[in-house]
Parts: sequence; C-alpha cells; structure tokens
Amino acid sequence: MSSAYGVIGLALLVVAAMAMVQGAWMAITARRPPWVSSRRLAAGRERGFGMALIAMGLGAVLEAASFIEIVAFSGLRFVGIGLFLVGGVFVFVALRPRPSQ
Repeated sequence: MSSAYGVIGLALLVVAAMAMVQGAWMAITARRPPWVSSRRLAAGRERGFGMALIAMGLGAVLEAASFIEIVAFSGLRFVGIGLFLVGGVFVFVALRPRPSQ
C-alpha cells in the first residue's frame, strides 16, 4: 500500500513542479499562456495569477513529499495544505472582477 502512495506522491510532485514553472513564467513575463481564458483573467492580473500558481504548486509539492516516506515528517502535510489554501485565496483575488471606475 505504501508503494502506491509513493507513486501518487511522485506524480503529484511532477504536476506541481510544472504548475510552479508556469506560474513563475506568468509572474516574470506578465503574459498569459494560450490555455488561460481571457474572459476569466482580466488584463493586468497575470502576475497575481502566476504568484497563485507558484503558491499552490509549492503547497502541492509539500503535500506530495508527505506521501513519499523518505522525506515525510509530521508537519509537512499541514504546511502543504496551508500553502495550497493561500494559493487558492490568491486565485480568488486574481480572478475577482475589478470595481467600476
């Protein structure tokens, strides 16, 4: 059973690393990739969305590391879940509509 958790952890680690790379690219260049809908992400919010992807990716990396027995310790999962939730708040802030001017 523990080997299945290791495989799941490794797969989540790879996906989270890709999300962090994509978020870093968005935060640095302030451009949106083609898969991001222009209706959902207002212009000028690319950096915030990139930072949210970085935070959620880091949270998922820590969560995935908690599945792998070699690096797991008791607080790793809680820190990962906390960072994932912080990234979710960043997504909410990045995608909320701007007030009328």
